[in-house]
Amino acid sequence: MFICLKNVIIILILIFNLIVFSTRVHQTLKDKENPDYVEEHGPFPSLPNGRLYLGNGTYFWDDHLELAHWWGKARHKGKYIICQADLNVKKILFCDLVGCRQDMLHIKRMVGELKISHLNLGTIIEVLKEVENKKRRGDIFPFKVIRAVDDSPTSYERKEIYFTTDKKGYTSLNPVYLICLIGQSDVLLSNYKVIFPEKYVDGD
Repeated sequence: MFICLKNVIIILILIFNLIVFSTRVHQTLKDKENPDYVEEHGPFPSLPNGRLYLGNGTYFWDDHLELAHWWGKARHKGKYIICQADLNVKKILFCDLVGCRQDMLHIKRMVGELKISHLNLGTIIEVLKEVENKKRRGDIFPFKVIRAVDDSPTSYERKEIYFTTDKKGYTSLNPVYLICLIGQSDVLLSNYKVIFPEKYVDGD
């Protein structure tokens, strides 16, 4: 049976639109002894201070409870809570700067077109959002979720492992993956709840 190229493209687009990225995410917050309020009103966006790695939004660790604890001890001096949620986002709304080369190339292309290579990534993302909102093209920055790897040196142990014994190349089995949710969305995020400390989980 003959199928024209146009129909094949339409079918592929429909299939692509059905692809969903799913993961569990963790958010570390300062413990203000108000777990009920946190579960009712969370998740909580980071303050737009101009220093956010992936622009303005709500930040999570990508399925990394150990890292969530490390951040609580380092940032909140041990007085922290950890919340967990399920993230489900369509691929067309997900900018994956960790595992999708096409998304990386798209950002590079936009940076080149807009001549903003002198800016940091967080600012670049905010510029792309602004341009998308103005032009409404749908192909500049249509994303609702961004993910990236943080390779900057910190005290957190990434557990590097060498590929072979006679080469210097290595990878990490414990990378730091950041996820930024642009705006609040019950559609993308569900089951937000406090999972640490246990006294809040048990209802004490």
